[in-house]
Amino acid sequence: MPGPHVVEALISATSRKYGADIHDLFDAAQIGEELTKEIMDSSFISASTKNDYCIQLESLTPKPALAGEAGLLSSRVNARSEARVEEYRSQMISRMSLTLGLMTAIMTVTAVIMDLSDLGTPSTQLNLLRFLVPSAVALAAMGAFPLLHTLRNRLHDLTDKEDEKDDEANSQPNEK
Repeated sequence: MPGPHVVEALISATSRKYGADIHDLFDAAQIGEELTKEIMDSSFISASTKNDYCIQLESLTPKPALAGEAGLLSSRVNARSEARVEEYRSQMISRMSLTLGLMTAIMTVTAVIMDLSDLGTPSTQLNLLRFLVPSAVALAAMGAFPLLHTLRNRLHDLTDKEDEKDDEANSQPNEK
């Protein structure tokens, strides 16, 4: 396996040969990553041979940065992906709550209607009240949920915009 210096020389030679900008080509680490992926994807190479090749390719791939700008970038990416997961989880909880609320409302109205069918038509005030109160509560709950959901999404959007402004302000160098 050629070392990183040999791979860098190959990249430079390829750049000159084809008249491409060297920054447009993969660097040694990216080539190592691509080779590792191709080796692992191959069904014609045994597991032990794959392991041997990957060990040899480790010299080309960079070690994870523990500090500095790479660590800062990694923490930002992790924070954003965690925020996306949390947002997805929140959306799923909201949707499940809506589904359960609708099922409860439908079952309540169905139970009241079935109960009233045993008593006859809702001609008396008591029977009418027994029908309207659960129905009104169910409809109010169904109407309140979309309103609360919309308000929550708007508040979430506002906090996201504030976070983006804070990130932009923190990423700009201090000019003093």
